[in-house]
Amino acid sequence: MGIQDNSIQSEISPKVFKKVQNLIVQKLENHHYLVTGGNEPHIVDGIFGVELKCDCIASSFGRKCSHILAVEIFCTKENENVE
Repeated sequence: MGIQDNSIQSEISPKVFKKVQNLIVQKLENHHYLVTGGNEPHIVDGIFGVELKCDCIASSFGRKCSHILAVEIFCTKENENVE
């Protein structure tokens, strides 16, 4: 699923927002997500709404990376479809 969500656009820079729109999130088992569509695939793990961690360099410096943003959007849309 490609990411398209205008609600986060005001929260992040236009450059990061454009990057997030090109990412594809695939839900794996046990609170793991595969994020592709960037330079290389990344794994985001954790519980949405509690804590998400990514294996990328930006996240290792304590920043909320584009991969985590993509998973947050994915989970938000997934929850909306369940309700």
